[in-house]
Amino acid sequence: MEKKSSYHCIDGRSYDVTMTWNEQFKDTDKIFKADFIAIDQSNSRKLVLPREIATYAIGDPEEPLGERVKYYYNGNREELMSDYLTTAYRRVCDWIERGK
Repeated sequence: MEKKSSYHCIDGRSYDVTMTWNEQFKDTDKIFKADFIAIDQSNSRKLVLPREIATYAIGDPEEPLGERVKYYYNGNREELMSDYLTTAYRRVCDWIERGK
């Protein structure tokens, strides 16, 4: 799945941020991954994000995502994705704000 949004920095810079992820992850997967691209609105150039920011991976090698959904999110896959994606998006926006 893909979601596009705009992020406006305090100093006036603006970026189009694209976030992609696999909403059909398997219950046996142990890592949930989201990828990010940021484009400067003033010149249409891609912002070079560090690898750990551009590809956000979260999970536990000891616990499959299906177990996390079952025990921490009461079986609600959407809630897990929302929680993880919100965390990832905030991290990306924080880096954009301070990383340049």
